Amino acid sequence: MKFNFTIFGIIPSLKNDMQFNRKTGSVYHKKDGVRKYKQDFAYQVPAEYKLNIDKPVRVSLNIFKRDNRKDGCNLSGCVYDALQYSGVIKNDRKIVERHEYDFVSKECPRCEIFVEVL
Repeated sequence: MKFNFTIFGIIPSLKNDMQFNRKTGSVYHKKDGVRKYKQDFAYQVPAEYKLNIDKPVRVSLNIFKRDNRKDGCNLSGCVYDALQYSGVIKNDRKIVERHEYDFVSKECPRCEIFVEVL
C-alpha cells in the first residue's frame, strides 16, 4: 500500500525545543511550537490515511523550508512524531527506511509525505 499527502506550515525544530527535567528524568517541549504543529498536522491528514499502521514502512519527505537556516534532519524528527501523533502509523519506530529531501520555498512552506507499507 502506498499513499501520499501534503502538510502545509512551518515545521518546528525538535532539537532547540527540548527540556530535560533533572528531578523526574523526563523530557518535554519547553515551547508550544511542536505541540501546535502536531495538532495542526493531525487536522490536515486526510481521514483515509489515519490507519494506525503497525507494519514496517518506508517514508519519504520533501521538506520545503522558508530558508536554509534550519537543518532538515532536525525537522524530519518532528514530522515522524507527528505521523505517530496523528494516527497514520502506530509507532515511529516502525519507520525502517527514511528518505529526506530539503527544498526552499519562501511562499509556501510545506512537507510532502510519501508512505509505503513494506
